[in-house]
Amino acid sequence: MLHRILFCILSAVLAVPSALLAHDPHDPIETVAVSPNYAQDKTVLAATGGLSIKIGIYALLKSTDGGVNWSVVAGLPNNSQINSIAFSPAYAVDQTIYSAGTGGLFSTTNQGSVWSMLLKSPLLNVTLSPNFANDNTMLVVTMQKTILESTNRGQTWTALTLPAFSSGGPTVIAVSPNFAVDKTLLLGSTADGIFKSADGGMTWTQTTSGMTLASVTALCFSPAFATDQRAFAATLGTGVLITANGGSTWMISNMGITDLFVSSLSLSPTYLTDSTIWITTAVAGVFRSGTQGRAWTLRTSIPRALSSLTCVHYQNVAPTGGGASPVLFLSTYEGLWTSGNGAVSWYYIDTLPTRIIRHINISPNFANDQTVFASTYGSGNLWSVSAGSSWTFRNTGMLRPYTDASGISPNYAADGIAFSSNEQGLERLSATGWQLMQGLRVPTYPRSLAISPNFAEDSTVMIGLSATTTPSCAPPDSANTGVFLSTDRGNTWASTSLTGVAGVISIAISPGFATDKTAFVASPNSGLYVSTDGGMTWTSLTTPSKSLATVVLSPGFATDNTIFATGLNAGIFQSIDRGVTWTTLPNTTSLRVLDLQISPNYTNDQSFFAGTIQMGLLQFTNGGTAIVPVTSFPDQLVTAVGISPNYANDQTLFAAGYHGIYKSTNLGSTWTNLAAPARVEESQNIAGPLQEPPTITFEGAWSFLSQSAYASTSAFAQTGEAQDTAVLNFMGSGVGWVTLIGPNQGSATVTLDGGTPTTVSLNASMNQYQHVVWQRQGLTCGLHTLTITGMPQTGQTVSLDAFNVWVTNCPLN
Repeated sequence: MLHRILFCILSAVLAVPSALLAHDPHDPIETVAVSPNYAQDKTVLAATGGLSIKIGIYALLKSTDGGVNWSVVAGLPNNSQINSIAFSPAYAVDQTIYSAGTGGLFSTTNQGSVWSMLLKSPLLNVTLSPNFANDNTMLVVTMQKTILESTNRGQTWTALTLPAFSSGGPTVIAVSPNFAVDKTLLLGSTADGIFKSADGGMTWTQTTSGMTLASVTALCFSPAFATDQRAFAATLGTGVLITANGGSTWMISNMGITDLFVSSLSLSPTYLTDSTIWITTAVAGVFRSGTQGRAWTLRTSIPRALSSLTCVHYQNVAPTGGGASPVLFLSTYEGLWTSGNGAVSWYYIDTLPTRIIRHINISPNFANDQTVFASTYGSGNLWSVSAGSSWTFRNTGMLRPYTDASGISPNYAADGIAFSSNEQGLERLSATGWQLMQGLRVPTYPRSLAISPNFAEDSTVMIGLSATTTPSCAPPDSANTGVFLSTDRGNTWASTSLTGVAGVISIAISPGFATDKTAFVASPNSGLYVSTDGGMTWTSLTTPSKSLATVVLSPGFATDNTIFATGLNAGIFQSIDRGVTWTTLPNTTSLRVLDLQISPNYTNDQSFFAGTIQMGLLQFTNGGTAIVPVTSFPDQLVTAVGISPNYANDQTLFAAGYHGIYKSTNLGSTWTNLAAPARVEESQNIAGPLQEPPTITFEGAWSFLSQSAYASTSAFAQTGEAQDTAVLNFMGSGVGWVTLIGPNQGSATVTLDGGTPTTVSLNASMNQYQHVVWQRQGLTCGLHTLTITGMPQTGQTVSLDAFNVWVTNCPLN
């Protein structure tokens, strides 16, 4: 049986444009595809939209166990949006996959370990011939409104003759399963309906009979097209079209469809026996037809609030088997989902878990206090005072767990000050916890932060803001842009000449700031700026790229004048004259750097480290002219790097990957997974209004306290009703329940994976917050379910503050 991917080509016309999104969490999945040999290899690929872990990054994710464990695919030459994924029909033998998107066309012949660029042109999609294993034929639709054909697996290309379009252009092309004989192609367009070619694309006939013109988003041939002459089309606004005469005329077939903006259409792998077709629509969700498209039934929607930042939420659905209840994978703007019962219910796949780290901050007095903390994508502030040997969460007073810009005072040993940002603003650490800094418009989400090296005397902090862009159907985002300056430790803030002018996602303050008053900022849309008056006025500098992600200064900047900047799309740039002239470092033109940290001993060792999305962790030597891949580092996506201030002596590095945080004490030769937990807050639930991933399901009369000064991220849930439940579904090897205990707290039972319940008492003589009342580690790494059932007596409550989750010894791919 030929797999449905041979006949169904998903269009990218619905893909949301790249946006510098300020909200968290943000886990859009543009497309998902399953191996034609899924029953044996359990392989799934999912391409993300623009992520906000670090602004403007894209990732291709892979699972080889049916969606349980995931890894970031390495080796894609650039960082760009992927609109289409195509497995070779003979994937079990040739191990070939193609990805098409704004960065071009890429191929792998070893299941995704190594990739090659075949085309540099931005593409909407890629289509493989049903007989690809033998004829090696493939076609792509480009964003320049052309169709290219290759008959040698992408080594050379020929442009097909195109029909005349009244406006717009081609959107999607499909190849007949009997192409070797009938040479039939169907071509969808944005405004002119569907065109048919019976000579392999040399000539075209417009076939609009029976249809209302609308943008065509998907085309599929029946596997039995040679005899039944059936094909199917999805459109934006007129629903589903069916032809039974080879495409000469079309019939609208929308019985049961409540949303006519159809974003994808997929045939069951066993369509010839079960007559099943699946579609996704922009808002309503997933529909199924078991009657060859004559009638449709709406399946259950995903249990997560839909974002206001897009018009199209459901992107595509990939069935792995036939019948009414196959395993399905669903890509949405609100994450990746799976169903084992034919979309009767959906299970959220945590492709961007809260353990992911955004920034690593090391105490200047690290040799003595051993302090390191990390801002995370959903776990708040991960904290260690033992150089990473053990970890806690320091989240008391934090308003949200999705933290980003962060830093530690150069005078931390004396003042104990640190900063961490979230969607509600910038928070400063004090003896009692985190406190929101006033004086900024709320909510303001700092995406970058820098603390003066002379902080003990000048109390100077700078933050950078980067506004978002949204589609026309969404309300405008009110986030501010530019740089704000505080000279009193963040208590009050002043606008600068750059405020409201350009988004800022990286700030670097000169080591000699006390005298030279110099700082630099990087903007994703207007390049590099410099200030020489302490941050009040800024001047634009000419750089190789006007789209920058980071700017970093040499520790010896006062004498060597060295600056490094990285491109939002790619490239590492160096200046040795304070930004007047620049060179692009060798072999970095396609490299997307997520973090760049310079050795404190740079004057002598001329080295720095870069975390990337394509090549993992890299060490640069000789001032950046030589690259040494840190092959011992076990992860491919490296989001953050930390270098000990005493690196020349202790040789200590920290680096964060997709699977956690790691430490090396021998200059990166070997690495240890520090087994830090992730935290899942009570706000990450299906009923919550914050659009956070629905990790927890609350059933019953739970209430959610909006403020509690002593809770983890300032809130917890509680119930006074017996038999109310809270269910945590998680992937990992350990879990702990964090909650309030006290004189008014009752008891609850804890059940792991349906086993024997354990009774836990939350009663204590006095209130104690963020208390771990139950914990299990050493579980087999995989999917687990933890159920808490409240058993409070009259006048008592049961509370839930958060969960800690470990992924110790979980596979990396």
